[in-house]
Amino acid sequence: MAKRNKNDLKIAQEDLKKIYGRDWEFFQKKILNNCYCGNCKGPYNATITDYEIFLKKLNDILLSGKCKTCGGPVGRYLETSEVFVYAEAIEKVRSKYEAN
Repeated sequence: MAKRNKNDLKIAQEDLKKIYGRDWEFFQKKILNNCYCGNCKGPYNATITDYEIFLKKLNDILLSGKCKTCGGPVGRYLETSEVFVYAEAIEKVRSKYEAN
């Protein structure tokens, strides 16, 4: 599981929705339901719940939560910095938090 560090910026669900924009439905169906759980040890079919959202230094996103089946820790690392439309939205979200 990807590790969170003290420099990661915790963001809200509505910020994640802004980042994904038109792809929000894809995120909900494909990303949240295709995580790996070390306890269940099946293919990438665990669903992450009760997750927190963190913006990494390189503008990637880390989800840190629980497995819906067993309640064990589950994380998902999303390489959003490499997608131009996401990168633009991420910069707007980051600047909002840095202004505060």
